[in-house]
Amino acid sequence: MKACRFAIAVVACACAMGCATRGTTTDVTIASPSRMTEEPAVLAVPTGNVSGTLLLPAAGYPVPVVLIVAGSGPTDRNGNTPALPGANNSLKMLADGLASRGIASLRYDKRGIAASRNAATKEEDIRFNHFIEDAGAWVRKLRADPRFSTITVAGHSEGSAIAMVAANEADADGYVSLAGAGRTAREILTEQLSAQLPPPVFAQAVEAMKQLEQGQRPDSFPPMLTALFRPSVQPYLISWFAVNPVRNISKLDIPVLIVQGTTDLQINERDARALAAAKPEAKLVIIEGMNHVLKHASGPIGEQLKSYSDSTIVVVPRLTDEVAGFVRDLRRVRDTALGIDKLKHFLFAGYVESVGFAGMRALGAGRNASFAVAVGGVAVLSVAKEMRDRRTHGLFSFADLVWDALGAGAAYLILSRTPR
Repeated sequence: MKACRFAIAVVACACAMGCATRGTTTDVTIASPSRMTEEPAVLAVPTGNVSGTLLLPAAGYPVPVVLIVAGSGPTDRNGNTPALPGANNSLKMLADGLASRGIASLRYDKRGIAASRNAATKEEDIRFNHFIEDAGAWVRKLRADPRFSTITVAGHSEGSAIAMVAANEADADGYVSLAGAGRTAREILTEQLSAQLPPPVFAQAVEAMKQLEQGQRPDSFPPMLTALFRPSVQPYLISWFAVNPVRNISKLDIPVLIVQGTTDLQINERDARALAAAKPEAKLVIIEGMNHVLKHASGPIGEQLKSYSDSTIVVVPRLTDEVAGFVRDLRRVRDTALGIDKLKHFLFAGYVESVGFAGMRALGAGRNASFAVAVGGVAVLSVAKEMRDRRTHGLFSFADLVWDALGAGAAYLILSRTPR
C-alpha cells in the first residue's frame, strides 16, 4: 500500500510532468442522453492543435459554459491517466451533469496528452505557463461564441492553479477550484516525500527542490527520484514551483467557488481553507466523503484506489449541484461593468429613496427625518443585497454600492428641490 500511495502522490502529481513522452489513455466516450450534443473543439497553439470536447445542453441560447481544466501530468480531458489502470471519467461525469442542468462545458487534453499529444514539444521545452496560455486562449475562443452567456473556468487538482491564472488574465466571469492546492508545488511535494523517503534521501530531495524554487537546476539528486528530478523536466519544475495559489487567487476580481472533499488523500481541507482565507469573498464548500477524483470514498489509498479506475462509480451529486448553482448565478463581467446592471442599481436606489421619503412625509414626519429614513433604507437594502450575492456566488460588489449611492444621491437632489 505504501508503494501504491507513493505512485499516486509522486508519479500522478509530479514526475509525469514530462507528458509529451508518455503513453496516453483512450478518449472514453459514454453515450450521451439525447438532450446533450457533443462537438469536437480545436485550439491552434504554436506547437500544434489542442483537442477538446464541447458538450452542449438542449437549451435556448445563450447558455453558461464552463471550461474544465484537468489535473496534473498526463491526465486527459475525462480525468483519466495512464499512470493508473482503468478510467474514472470524473471530469466527463461532471460535464454530463452540468449539461443535464442546462450548462455547456468544454474539456480538453492539454498539450502532449491523448489527442493533443502532437502539440507537445521536447520535454525540456515544456513550461507551466504554456498550460495557462492555452486555458486563456480557450476562454477567449468561448467568449467569441454567441451561444454562450457567461464563462467559468473550473480547474481540478493542478488544473486549479492553471485555471486560476487563466481566469484572471482572460477576463472570465467566474472561477471554480476543485480539490485545488493552497500551497506551492514545492510545499506539497515536501510533505508527500517526507512520509515516503528515508531521512537521508529526503534531505537530498529537499535540497534539490530548494534549488529549483530559486530557479536553479540541481546538479545532484537521489537516484531513486530520477523520474521526478530528471534534467529534462527541471525547467518545468522551476516554472511550476514559481506558482503561488494563495497569491494568485487573491488577485481575482470575479466570483470564486472553492470545493474540497474531506477524504481527499492528495489535497486536504487545509488547502481549501488557505485559498478561502486569501479570498474572503469566495464561497467555500466542503463535501463530506468526497475524495480527490470527486467520488464518495474513504479510508487509506488501498481502499480508495477502485474509485480512481472505475467509471461505474459516479461523482458526488452535490459537487455538480454546487458548481451548477454557482454558474447559474453568475453575471457577465463585460456586460455589468458599466451596463444595464449598473443602471438598474441606480434606478432602483432612486426609486426606493423616493418611495421611502414620500411614505414618511405621508405619515407626518419632517423633511430631515424623512430623508434620514429613506437614505438609511437604501443603504440597508444595498448592503443586504451584496451580502446575499457574497453568500450565493462569492461576489461582494463595491461597484454596485457606488451605483446605489449615485442613484440615492440623484433622488436626494430632486427631492430636496420639491416643495413638499
